[in-house]
Amino acid sequence: MPDDDPDLGDQVRPVTLAVDSHETVDTAYTLRVHSDSGDPVQFSFPLQPGEVWKQDLQAPVTGRLTADLFKGDGPTPYRTVFVSGLQ
Repeated sequence: MPDDDPDLGDQVRPVTLAVDSHETVDTAYTLRVHSDSGDPVQFSFPLQPGEVWKQDLQAPVTGRLTADLFKGDGPTPYRTVFVSGLQ
């Protein structure tokens, strides 16, 4: 899933995930990304109001990539995004 794995070949495609803060105060986020067959990857980052965070990843061309965004220390995802196949 990180974009620097040389053994993935034609099984993956590049995907950019972005988080844009529309909050009125500085906010801490955690993004957990996992695929049907891979180990999860986690990113934690603060954003100021109006700031954007981006990360390039490799998504599998089959199966599904799931990205769960958590705000603060919340146990429930604030947002979830699914990327399937060649969409």
